[in-house]
Amino acid sequence: MERVALKTGEAEPIDISADDAAGIATPAAAPEIASAQESTTTRLTRLAKRWFALNRGTLRAVLLGALSLMVFLVAWHFLTKYRVNIYVRFLNVRRRSRCSSAPDARSATRNSSPTWH
Repeated sequence: MERVALKTGEAEPIDISADDAAGIATPAAAPEIASAQESTTTRLTRLAKRWFALNRGTLRAVLLGALSLMVFLVAWHFLTKYRVNIYVRFLNVRRRSRCSSAPDARSATRNSSPTWH
């Protein structure tokens, strides 16, 4: 009987009989060796899938940015093509004459505090 450890340093050694050892795959049939023999297209496909899985968040952000830019450009194109004019009127902003706003402008330029607003 042989004593074989499953994991070096972690597992408890177990006894394997010769009958049990015959059912265990040989090192030649291990997946590492089989993957070295796989075709180039299969290897590239697996590599591409892994790359897309690792960069999914970045790709989503880039696609969302490109989509929003495209929507803006299409909207801008049609709004300028059909000469759409949009006016926004602010009702809460009062019109002032130049004479009444001049003192406010003078006091704003003299104030050196960055939080005066």
